Formats: sequence, structure tokens, C-alpha cells
Amino acid sequence: MRIDRTEYRSRNTLKTLAVWCISLFTLSLAATPCVADDRRPEGGDKAVPFKATDIEGKPFEFEPDKSGRWTVLVFLRGYPGYQCPLCTRQVGELIGKEKELADARADVLFVYPGVAKDLTDKSKEFLTDLKLPPTFKLVSDQDYKAVNAYKIRWEAPRETAYPSTFVIDPTGVIRYSKVSETHGGRAPVGEILKALGGK
Repeated sequence: MRIDRTEYRSRNTLKTLAVWCISLFTLSLAATPCVADDRRPEGGDKAVPFKATDIEGKPFEFEPDKSGRWTVLVFLRGYPGYQCPLCTRQVGELIGKEKELADARADVLFVYPGVAKDLTDKSKEFLTDLKLPPTFKLVSDQDYKAVNAYKIRWEAPRETAYPSTFVIDPTGVIRYSKVSETHGGRAPVGEILKALGGK
């Protein structure tokens, strides 16, 4: 059987288009969306890495896709001119679920934002009556670098950041997010544990 050259080229073009379309479709399914500059990261987005300072004043780098563990990332109100009692309660509630969080292979990272001056001392003061378990850590976010990266800056007098919680899987993908635009309305511990695969 003889195939005309035009028909042969046409068939090859169709095959090439089919392979190209399938490849694009597969890539679109596999790809994790990037966060647009004008919106907050949410479920399904890659978590945003950031640099901060630990309570000893040493540099700390959050690399969400390199720990090999789940991360519960909690943005507190930091120091808006006083130590926030609702933040203290939220941290206490999570400490109370230390075993469940450890069983889920989850680290808890608290971010304490504020202006750079004396922020490390204020973060130490915040922990005066709180004893963090080994898998818990508090870092200070000087001049709101991490807060701005997550688009949760609260631009109002005596405010710092919207209290926010992100549950991030070991590959760095956000599986749960809760941003409260009030002082209360924090992520319930039960919802956090559920996002980690609990019941």
C-alpha cells in the first residue's frame, strides 16, 4: 500500500500534537501551583521558605520541603506593645497535644513577629511561663519578613500579623490553612490534628 507524502506528514503532525497534549496534561496534574504575588498561600500551594532568628539570636532558615516531616507553622501576634494572652493560650493548647503531634511526625514552628529592636528579648519574655517540647520551636520575625512573605501583615495601629496556622506536609505543600482577621478565631487543635491525618 502506498501512502501519499502529504498524508504521511499529516499523520506525523497529528501524532506529535497528541503526544504534546498528553505531556502538557500530565505536567499540569503533577505541578504544584506557585503562589501569586497578590494572594496568601493556601491549601495545595507550596509553603514559602523564609529566614528568621531563634531565641538565642542565631539565624534560622525555614525550608519546608527539606525536613522530611510535617510542620505546623503558627504565626503569633508577636509583640504589638504587649504579650498577647490569646497567643499564650494557643501555644499552651498545642503543647498539651505534644504526644499526638509527635505521633504524627509533626514539628511545631511558632513565628513571633515585630520590629527588630529588642524582638529577641521579647520572644524570650513570651516563653517565660511556657516550656516548649523538643519538637517545638519559636523564632522571631524581625521587621515582618516572614509575615509579608505569607501576606498576613495586619496594617493597623498596635497590630503586627493576622494570627495564622499552616499545616505543611513533608514535601513542602500546604494541606491546611487558617488565617484569622481578629485576635481570636485561631485554628482549633482538632482541625490541625485532622489535617495531619488524625481523627
